Amino acid sequence: TVWEAQASHARDAFRAELAAAPAGGAADADVMRAALALAAEDDAVRTRTVVELPTASYEARVDKLVREIAANVLPGVEGGEAAKLAAVCDYLFVRYGWKLPSREEMASPYRTYMHNVLAQKCGVPPALGALLYAVLQRLQAQGDVGEFEVVVPSNEQHSLPYARVAAGAAEAGAEAATPEGLMADTLASLKRAYWPWVWPDTDYSGFLASAEAAVSTHGRVGRVGDTVGVMQGSGRPFGDIRLARMACERLAELRGGHELRDLAVLLAHLKRPAEAYDLLVNRYFKTPAYSELKALASLAAGGAGAGGASLSAEVSLGIDFRLAAAEAAALDALRERLERDVAEASLKLTEEQ
Repeated sequence: TVWEAQASHARDAFRAELAAAPAGGAADADVMRAALALAAEDDAVRTRTVVELPTASYEARVDKLVREIAANVLPGVEGGEAAKLAAVCDYLFVRYGWKLPSREEMASPYRTYMHNVLAQKCGVPPALGALLYAVLQRLQAQGDVGEFEVVVPSNEQHSLPYARVAAGAAEAGAEAATPEGLMADTLASLKRAYWPWVWPDTDYSGFLASAEAAVSTHGRVGRVGDTVGVMQGSGRPFGDIRLARMACERLAELRGGHELRDLAVLLAHLKRPAEAYDLLVNRYFKTPAYSELKALASLAAGGAGAGGASLSAEVSLGIDFRLAAAEAAALDALRERLERDVAEASLKLTEEQ
């Protein structure tokens, strides 16, 4: 179909753009084009329209903004590169008026997709960080600013991103953003927004409730239906398993680790057990993330027998050993369920032949 072709083209564009950036290094990737490609894919799937998201028009808005800054803002700035970067931030977030959404809207996809952010001048920190980064990329390419870094606070901090001179002293806890990192953070925001199951604010992932539902821990509650979506006791305002899967797919490519596990459980719900099993066993179980999870679960099991060592570590390091233990148990149950589903599917195919 037309919308499926548009979605596939946008995914290819997203991958190609990020592939231009050296791993962990400076960004040759155009973060604005990557962000708009991400938005275009999801827009095609959500709307199923034959009208493609006009990404070139949105990019032209950014180019116009850059021309305004180069012509009207930077020529009068004194004080070196730091002053120039501060002037760009001031122009975007004070004079031009881009702002953060309310805390209640921080989970809204509407405040995350770049085309909406450009149109409404309101976005979550990763989206505003990508905008600032894209503007500075273009200014740097023209020779208007020098080497820079962008720092993006977490959504929980509810603070605007800012820029600093790349050669400046590193700030504790303020890691410089990269195009890949900005897109991963954007996808993480979308994943959390679209996750169909309850996702506690204190948990780093919504895997547990999803895995328990996949193995029928709570009966029909939490299971995916072909027509009614996810049946659950408490709703998720933006829950959408299709878009959650798409966010996980791109996160798995960028980050691997637990994203592989989370994608596998979504595939299990979507009745794709062979793909889910292969992803879980042949990829996720071979990652350091899984090894670390198992080690934390073992510590949780040792608990009081280890003289309270695990509880002490939980308090001092902020590690939730109980969650790790619950996730490890859910993983074992999910693997067993997938093994059974794959075997049953294979047997059914054999009988039909």
